Parts: sequence; structure tokens; C-alpha cells
Amino acid sequence: MEISEHFGVYGVCIEEGKLLCVRKYGGPYNGRYDLPGGCQKKTKAYLIRFVER
Repeated sequence: MEISEHFGVYGVCIEEGKLLCVRKYGGPYNGRYDLPGGCQKKTKAYLIRFVER
């Protein structure tokens, strides 16, 4: 079995008592909700990437 490593970055955004979520399309989590985020490029700061999204 091959071992792979994946580093993900996620953020929590709450505005007016509502939590921002995204709906997944495709893959094993199709149709499920998740926090906004994803893979992080080593050249960008985490906070800057979250604000851009």
C-alpha cells in the first residue's frame, strides 16, 4: 500500500450567526458540505489565501 501525504487548509467564517459552507461536487464526498479551503501552495500565507477565497 502506498502512503500519500496531503496538507489541507480550512477556515471558519461566521457572519450574522451563519456558518459559511461549500457543497462538494465529485469525488467520494459528492453532495456533502464542508468548510471552505483546500490545498495550500507553499508560496502563499494561509490567512491571505483564506481571505482571497
